Amino acid sequence: MVSRVSTLVALLGLVALAHATDNTTADDDSGQLESICSSDDSKSCRCFETTDTAKYAKSKAVARLKIDRLYCTGWLFGSEGHLMTNHHCVKSAADAAKMRVEFKSETEWCYDHSFQGGFPGVVAATGATLVINDPQLDFALVKLDNVNAGVDLASFGYLQTRSTEAMVNETVYAIGHPSGRPCHIAYVDDDGSPGRLLDTSFTPSGGGECNIVDRLAHRLDTDAGSSGSPVLTYADNLVVGLHNCGGCRVENVNLNSAVKMSQIVDFLGSRGLLPRDAVVAVEVPSDNPVTDSPSDDAPSDDEPSDDEPTNDGPIDVGGDFPSDENDS
Repeated sequence: MVSRVSTLVALLGLVALAHATDNTTADDDSGQLESICSSDDSKSCRCFETTDTAKYAKSKAVARLKIDRLYCTGWLFGSEGHLMTNHHCVKSAADAAKMRVEFKSETEWCYDHSFQGGFPGVVAATGATLVINDPQLDFALVKLDNVNAGVDLASFGYLQTRSTEAMVNETVYAIGHPSGRPCHIAYVDDDGSPGRLLDTSFTPSGGGECNIVDRLAHRLDTDAGSSGSPVLTYADNLVVGLHNCGGCRVENVNLNSAVKMSQIVDFLGSRGLLPRDAVVAVEVPSDNPVTDSPSDDAPSDDEPSDDEPTNDGPIDVGGDFPSDENDS
């Protein structure tokens, strides 16, 4: 029997790089660890439609990505059709060329009886051009230059980062597609308080793309498929981090983490590759507004469902999106 010590060593070696989820082999390479911190307090993006219109509007620019059978998250960065995600999702031009980019995958109202690939949205592209990627910063920037007929990227808006550094204790939230499910926003800690940056010079115990020094640490609930999610501030709704690693279920780590957008901006800017309208010059706000909890006009995310599949393990989708017949 494998000892608890050797198991822990193996887990630390993987340290949940991978919030990307692949239901066959890539999870074996990047880890199957969840990044839920105690209990999952994230909510369907639809829950914010009336309670926090700013967050809901930002969610429109976040896409569910599918590369072969690998699910990730990406988001429009700047006004020229660029999309940001993780390097461990898009490692090559070939990966970018076969990437399926789907916006507006969300539940019909504020509930979450959804499953991987459910509630199809708008498929904007079935391929992209790799602009640049970097394993050290675990990011990939692609260009959606062959958008499907009838799709207007401008209708989704775009996200921006800021010229100032993130601060410890700054309130933040993340938007993504955990487990390849419809859009979710993680915005609170287990005690219901706003999510916060707990460290701005964090280095997790692990290897590969997770072993990057000087990162942002948080306890926002993410899961496999959340790789590439933007981490935004409550105060200005600008992106300060690119979520890429989980550690909430790893002993002696207990934190998820994100690459600093300031480092990615410096990398792109030094090469003349920064998208137009990607950066806003702002001062760091002194106040961090608190978002009201989403209203529960419909069944809550926590309401059990007999026919809701679990997302604790891999689900083999065979390369195709499952039917939505049981979603509604």
